[in-house]
Amino acid sequence: MNTRACVLLLSLLLGCAGLQAEASGEREVPAPESQLTVYLVLTPEESGKSILVEGQQLPSSLTALAWTRFSLQGSGNVDLEALGAYRVLSRKPVSAEPIGGYGVYGYALELSYSGRTDYRPKRTFSLSFDYRFLAEGDGEVIQPAHRALLEGIRRSGQQTGEARVLELRYRGEGRFTARVGVL
Repeated sequence: MNTRACVLLLSLLLGCAGLQAEASGEREVPAPESQLTVYLVLTPEESGKSILVEGQQLPSSLTALAWTRFSLQGSGNVDLEALGAYRVLSRKPVSAEPIGGYGVYGYALELSYSGRTDYRPKRTFSLSFDYRFLAEGDGEVIQPAHRALLEGIRRSGQQTGEARVLELRYRGEGRFTARVGVL
């Protein structure tokens, strides 16, 4: 088979796959590149460890911004499964504010997204929380995006479903507001 025939066949197969996904109501396409700021609550030592920030904390926080399937377990734990993924194209620290033995660190990210984009939340929950009373040695800190997601899931009263953080804003002095959508 010649190169032109291979390209034509590949184009046809990819086009049919796209039509099938559209026909079933799904739209799993990479979203255009976007920019957002993600906030992490870290000790000063943790903030200087790029492996921790780039390899664990930022990816973990980004999963809360994608639609996530959840299931509450009898033990009170929540099982989470991200239904999309972000790819970090660039990262730049933009803010750092000390709070107790920790700091709130903001990172401007340029991202691309792959996953379902056609969801509309059935319900949204507005919430606020703060980290003002953290003291060094308090143990592991739930990062703001995950804290918002878990609180939205808890407020929904649902045992299973899908949820994501729609908006997360840092208000200063360790205070955050968020909107969480739930299906």
